[in-house]
Amino acid sequence: MHRILFASLFLLAAPARADAPGRCPAPVIASISKVFPKATISACKPERDHGKDIFEVKLARPGGDRLEVDVAADGTILQVEEPIAVDALPDAVRKAFAVKYPRARPTAVNKQTAGKDVRYEVAFVVDKARKEATFSADGAFVEEE
Repeated sequence: MHRILFASLFLLAAPARADAPGRCPAPVIASISKVFPKATISACKPERDHGKDIFEVKLARPGGDRLEVDVAADGTILQVEEPIAVDALPDAVRKAFAVKYPRARPTAVNKQTAGKDVRYEVAFVVDKARKEATFSADGAFVEEE
């Protein structure tokens, strides 16, 4: 009995994680629930992006799919990032990647959608270094991280 009481007190006293789903403001939760009604919020982390407060919301969908959604504090969805198969890269992006990184092979791809703007973030390893490069849907190089 003492152990249960101690464990309960410990859980009540433990600080909330910075990315806990409960830290999402109501407008963010409402927007996510409307756009992704079957998804579950697994994390919600406040961030600052170009001087604005946003929330990085991680979602789990039925079937195991995971998404990352950037949402403004007022609930406006700014960007949706979802993993896709390397084979699903558009030809223009695949060709541009091969030209820019001839010795590298993609290991993972995330499709980033912000309104009508679609970009592809390609993870790869070159010279034992892990990197990511972003390309627009037409194959134009955007940036490397």
